[in-house]
Amino acid sequence: MQKKNKLMKLTSELIGYCYDIGMKDINVNIKQENDKDIITIQGEVLNLSDNQVKNIRRLLNTPREGFVEEYYWELIGESGGELSLAGMLIDEAMVSYENNYLQIILYRKE
Repeated sequence: MQKKNKLMKLTSELIGYCYDIGMKDINVNIKQENDKDIITIQGEVLNLSDNQVKNIRRLLNTPREGFVEEYYWELIGESGGELSLAGMLIDEAMVSYENNYLQIILYRKE
């Protein structure tokens, strides 16, 4: 149950962030694969700067922190689309932005 709640909160956090940056036609996919979960969110974002893309990568590729996961994961999704805590709950993030199309893929091992 806690695993499902964490995935839902991570997804909510990403959706909130995507709304904040003006993403249109947001598509979300959650896939369970072997020992990891993969959350993909993608859509059109006009005029996202290189610095914004780099900042998304930096925030989401923060090293995973066990204490954050244990004590603060419930705050994820409540902060209005910020990515700092989300990055501490995942193992890896891939971010691409081409032709006004942003794709974020999060990998979270069990």
